[in-house]
Amino acid sequence: MLYNLIKKYGLITIVLLGLTACGSSGGTLNSNSNKVSKIGVILEYIGCKKVERDLQCDLFLTADGRDMTVGISSGKSVAFDDAGNKYLPKSITIANEDATGNVYTPKFTQILADTKTPLTFVFENISTKATEIKRLEVSVSTRKPERHDNVAIQYKGNKL
Repeated sequence: MLYNLIKKYGLITIVLLGLTACGSSGGTLNSNSNKVSKIGVILEYIGCKKVERDLQCDLFLTADGRDMTVGISSGKSVAFDDAGNKYLPKSITIANEDATGNVYTPKFTQILADTKTPLTFVFENISTKATEIKRLEVSVSTRKPERHDNVAIQYKGNKL
């Protein structure tokens, strides 16, 4: 039953501490490098760090085998700290381009095939009591001629 729910909603969950994954067909986890591949996009988790009261989370975004137009949803991409506080990104950057968009509509950006492209989230007003990011969820869409594909990718366990 859980598999059917995951399949229906296209979710992949990654637990960095145990490096386990579950998800719909097409999503794979490379346990050696914190990478997940889904809908032709590879996301590689680098890490999160506090910068004063902000939290910066860095990843690489790669189009697997062909140039692609991708969007990151700022309304569905979130971070949670160890007190259960939820943070929406104040900014999203793909390479040197602002990709924040609005809460409901991702701003789409062209990325090149097989090229590691930096993806950075900045979350603001992180609690001074936060010692760990429990989860980072990234919502990715690809633009194809007639449809959009979405996947939520969750990274867990990042000490600050």
